Amino acid sequence: MLLVGIQVNAQQPLLEKKISIEFRNEPVGEALDRLMDKANCTINFRSADLSASRKISKAYVTTALGKIIRDLWGDHQIILRATSTDIT
Repeated sequence: MLLVGIQVNAQQPLLEKKISIEFRNEPVGEALDRLMDKANCTINFRSADLSASRKISKAYVTTALGKIIRDLWGDHQIILRATSTDIT
């Protein structure tokens, strides 16, 4: 089980923040960078826990940030814990 941390400045609950983004055959590491830019957040994780070179092709339309993060982690089981500015 992995623990992932995220920081963001937002008014709504962080994991429920709606994001629209499309990934086209992108390495997961690059997809996470784009997601952080789009969501205006920081995702903290150990790179050893993520297959950063694995590729993803998927479009998300007004999808909860928490769902996108879980999809990017693939088969890994992760725990997301949120406060107003952090997900750990």
